[in-house]
Formats: sequence, structure tokens, C-alpha cells
Amino acid sequence: MVHKFWQLNRKSSEESSKYAHIKKDKEESLRANRDTERRIRLARSVPNLDFCTLKRNSQEEINFIYALKKECYKKYVEEWNEEIQKKLFEKYIKENGKHIKIITLKGEKIGFFDGKILEDNTFRIDNIFIIKEYQNKGIDEAISRELLFENKI
Repeated sequence: MVHKFWQLNRKSSEESSKYAHIKKDKEESLRANRDTERRIRLARSVPNLDFCTLKRNSQEEINFIYALKKECYKKYVEEWNEEIQKKLFEKYIKENGKHIKIITLKGEKIGFFDGKILEDNTFRIDNIFIIKEYQNKGIDEAISRELLFENKI
């Protein structure tokens, strides 16, 4: 009796692995649909605005984030020590990398933000940085509105 039960479980796991590619395709399709819907909502406020997750190990994107943070923070730090700031930044990337989103306009990187869902099921935005030339154009408001929508706050 135990032997037959094991055979049934083995068969069902074999069958489910047979259809794993279908499940993966469906998940990718749903993700693509959500991305398209997000772009449409953002475009109502700012045409061609979008954001995407920081690519793992993308040195170009990490350098962009560091340069933008440096540009924004440097005027508020009395004595900017590049070595210390880079160590703090590495720690920031390590702890928050999976929550960082790159903001783009017409495919060009113009900023970034990071936010996450907390233990009490609330969403917190920790940083929003936008290149100076693109500030005061409604971009931060459009991003904030989209985050509120996506997280149903």
C-alpha cells in the first residue's frame, strides 16, 4: 500500500514538471501585461515614463545611481570623503539592490527609487532621486501615484 502511494506521488510530480514550462510562460505573460499596464498609467501623467528593476551586477546602472546620489547629497555633507561614501554606497546596494528601480524617460535613465513592503504590510519609499533637468516635471508624482496603485495603499 505504501509503495503504491509513493508511485502516485512520483507520477504527479513528474506530470507537474511536464507542465512547468507552461506555468513559467503564463507567469512571464502576466508580468509583461503588468508592465504594459504600468507604462500606460504612467504615460497618462508623463509620456514615455517607465521604471524597471536594477539589473543584478550591472555596473553601468550602479555607477549611475552612485553619481546621482553623490550629486544630490554632496552639498549637504560637510566633508565628502569619497572612500567612506563608496563603502556606505556598497552597503546600500547590498542591502537594497533588489528593491531599487531605475526610472527612465524615452529609454534614458533619469533617476531611481527604492521602496519595499514592510512587515506590517505597508509600503515604504526610502529614496527617490531624479536628475536635476527632469525635476519639477511631475515625474516623482507619477511614480508615487503608480506605487500607491501597485501596492493598493
